[in-house]
Amino acid sequence: MKNRIKNILIAVIGVFLLLINEAGVKTFALGESAQKKTGQVEREMTVEDNFLNAEKYDDVEDLIEAERFREAGEVCRKRISSNPADYVALTQLGRIYLEEQKYKKAIKFFKRAIKIAPDYPMARFCLGKAYVLKKEPEKGLLELDIFEEKMDLLSKMDEDTVDFYVETLQYMCYIFSTVKRYDEVIERSKKIAKLRPNDQRAHYNLAVCYYNYRHNRSRAYNELQKVIGIDPDTRIAAKAEYFIDYMRRNPDSRIIGDFSFIDEE
Repeated sequence: MKNRIKNILIAVIGVFLLLINEAGVKTFALGESAQKKTGQVEREMTVEDNFLNAEKYDDVEDLIEAERFREAGEVCRKRISSNPADYVALTQLGRIYLEEQKYKKAIKFFKRAIKIAPDYPMARFCLGKAYVLKKEPEKGLLELDIFEEKMDLLSKMDEDTVDFYVETLQYMCYIFSTVKRYDEVIERSKKIAKLRPNDQRAHYNLAVCYYNYRHNRSRAYNELQKVIGIDPDTRIAAKAEYFIDYMRRNPDSRIIGDFSFIDEE
């Protein structure tokens, strides 16, 4: 899990670089709040300045993974004190508060990071998640929608970036399902299947949507067959086989089984 978190951190910093490059921007001005804190009326940071060495932040990731939040927070605050424009450290500090269920404080730091680097995906994603955990799902989904728009601007993604984006879209599917916005679940699940065709969760969740909420048995059946075809030996494939068997035993479309979304591997 630790290495996966580090890989995601590297990926999202890379996404930020790609977003800036694809927009044709070579430099960007610091946000107003950061200018005041650094005492610099005018300052530009190059793209290279912002493509920070992700390994620099491994120490905080290690501490968060070990649930040593006080120590992790001290490291972040020291970095922010020396460089108030360090949007990665601001985001990490927000994540620490998120882990501690201090959602208001977490939101404050995510917003600070976004003011400095509006296109930095991790801050936008974490802000959305914080709102969801604060039981404000609509605000959270709004932030996640903005995150999705930024990601969709990319003409290409490396493997780590695709993994990060897919995991985020899976999370969005889960949140949309809790507020009964099933068309949104279908849209994101299709996007996941396009990004990663062998993602069994995406096809299974599409089957649930088609069967339970669109009452389209044939499309549900097709998605379940895809799940099994990808790998018949997984837990999700076993669920798909049971799902198909249920449909065969209950041909009456008015009978709906209790099939739920899969939101984790």
